Amino acid sequence: MTMVSGGIGLRLRLALMALILAGLGLATETAANAALGPVVVSQAKDSDPGPGDGDPLQGGNDADEVGGVDLDGVLIYDANDGFSGPGHGQELWRSDGTEAGTYLLKDIFVGATFSSSPNSMIEMNGEVYFAALEDNFTTGIELWKTDGTEQGTNLLKDLHPGLASGAPQQLTNVNGTLYFLADSDFANGYELWKSNGTEAGTVMVRDIGSTAHNLTAVGNRLFFTFNDGVNGKELWTSDGTFFGTTQVENIGPGATSGLPGAAAQGRSEYFNFEGKLYFRANDGVHGRELWRSDGTAAGTEMVKDIDGTAGDSMTFDASFEQLGNELFFAWDFGIYKTDGTGPGTVPAGSAGNTPTQLTAVDGTLYFIQDFTKLYRSDGTAPGTQLVFDAQSVISRLTVFDGNIYTSFDDGPSGGTSGVELWRSDGTASGTERLTDINPGGGGSLVNERTVAGDRLYFRGDDDGATGVELWSVLADRTPPQTTIDSGPSEGEIIETDSVTFAFSSDEAGATFTCVFDGGPPESCDSGTKSYTGLSEGPHSFGVTATDTPPFGNVELTPATRNFSFEIPVDEPPVDEPPVVDTTAPTLRLQGQKKQKSPKRIVIKATCLDEACRLKATGRINVKIMKPGGNFKTRSLKLRPARSSAGAGRTVTLRLKLNNRTKKLVRRVLTKKPSRVKIKVTATDTAGNSVTRSRTVTLFKQKRKRASR
Repeated sequence: MTMVSGGIGLRLRLALMALILAGLGLATETAANAALGPVVVSQAKDSDPGPGDGDPLQGGNDADEVGGVDLDGVLIYDANDGFSGPGHGQELWRSDGTEAGTYLLKDIFVGATFSSSPNSMIEMNGEVYFAALEDNFTTGIELWKTDGTEQGTNLLKDLHPGLASGAPQQLTNVNGTLYFLADSDFANGYELWKSNGTEAGTVMVRDIGSTAHNLTAVGNRLFFTFNDGVNGKELWTSDGTFFGTTQVENIGPGATSGLPGAAAQGRSEYFNFEGKLYFRANDGVHGRELWRSDGTAAGTEMVKDIDGTAGDSMTFDASFEQLGNELFFAWDFGIYKTDGTGPGTVPAGSAGNTPTQLTAVDGTLYFIQDFTKLYRSDGTAPGTQLVFDAQSVISRLTVFDGNIYTSFDDGPSGGTSGVELWRSDGTASGTERLTDINPGGGGSLVNERTVAGDRLYFRGDDDGATGVELWSVLADRTPPQTTIDSGPSEGEIIETDSVTFAFSSDEAGATFTCVFDGGPPESCDSGTKSYTGLSEGPHSFGVTATDTPPFGNVELTPATRNFSFEIPVDEPPVDEPPVVDTTAPTLRLQGQKKQKSPKRIVIKATCLDEACRLKATGRINVKIMKPGGNFKTRSLKLRPARSSAGAGRTVTLRLKLNNRTKKLVRRVLTKKPSRVKIKVTATDTAGNSVTRSRTVTLFKQKRKRASR
């Protein structure tokens, strides 16, 4: 079952609500005064299918607190899916308010017959701590923790080793350290413990010998109430050490308790205001009055004797609430406020005897008077006004979505729905019933209300259809966010006159509105948008998302892309400078270094890496005898040899001697060898050349003798 309320729905119902509001003792106001946003009320899941009760939200920390905890926007709570067959009993669950996101987190006591019954839940440092019973029959009810996953749900410590139970309770977060009470030995009752979230760091602080109550955090200090059997019930404090766990002050004389009320007063009796603990106490002289303490005897004092006599000013359970920099509290005849000083403790509007459930919402104080009337106040008598009289008991006030949520039976005021969920923005026209889960006058519980993320969870009973199950009120006030998935990137220059953008939202079912170049908004719900025929120059694209009805939250800042379109221009070809070959060919020379022919000299040449032209030149020195017997050396040229050669081809070059040179060489060779220096030059097609030299030795060729 899903119910939608708020917005237009509220206005349409105002006429129908007029009779009920009149029965509540109020006249209807104009719809324009209502500050109620749309919400959706629905069952999260029928955890025990059919008419059986899933019985969720039973594991709260104290009787006056909620039944589950918020872990990063997810509800951690207890529920059951049946005590037979495939069920698991009362175990640890989690929910995001949807059916798919609501499921058993871990079956700690395996099976349907028994249950681990998680309880005393509290969130600290991104984990939820709680007490539970495991199924191995080797540990009792002990301290567990979870990070919201099955693998991360584990026993933290067996406080009372063996099958006996440490049964931790009153779990309290003191600035990142967990304090709690547990029984580790059956000898002296519950002891004070602390934990840093590890097994080794979970230790007893002090065996105080009896049960303490009202564990309250003030900065790094823990306050609690305790009766040591000598001084009565008094205020104690702890800094986490044995010797730092002591009585603050014996407020009541002798063995008389200085702290009134039952042993297990609600936590609303003790309040942290500006680093000090405020509470009511009786010193035996002034009656029950407003006190405060900084954790020291000297700093524990009465703030003010309100009625100025020995009688009580605060006879009944106190109710504290901070509004701005002032602390409001209930006394026997109305509401007072204080800045922490006696002169600054003054009346803040009187509405009758003993107001309860002081609750602040956006600078306005709400409270219950005479169990049935909801009031609002700005802290002054003229500003204290009746919101409505339900004419039946109003349950605990819960702040959610900037409004007050509660439940009561509208039967006495003329309604026919029984106990159902209501909300109010502090005006008559802004007060409406949200549910009729159990149609008719039977009522539907709507208790154990717990805020987690953007939902208010509660127990709802539809009387047989699905039984007592987990329900929630969804108040989505968060706009969706859009991501552009494809299209021109920011600042990109494109060369085509058409573009297509694809985009998506972080919320399913969102609709989109697109704007191009500052033009009129256009619907683009398909998730893509194309534009053609673009003009040259810069362009802009923006898209915003709107989430699904009835919320209709509009994205405040659109996702945008700025880009430009430029028609490409054909650039004239660029003349590449010619590649100039400046590398000479690689030349290799071969041939015999000793030769006997006086007619020619032979040498072989090879251009290894490219074609080339070859030219060989050489000179031979000859000594000629002059008249008179003297010798003269003459340098005679050889005839050059030329040839062309392909790359890697070996060419034979023959340098010849002219006839006159031949005769001289022959004459010389009869006496001794002559050396000839040969130079070979290789030139490639680019004109690069290289020269290599080689020396050849000429010998006289011996003649063969004729045989006789």
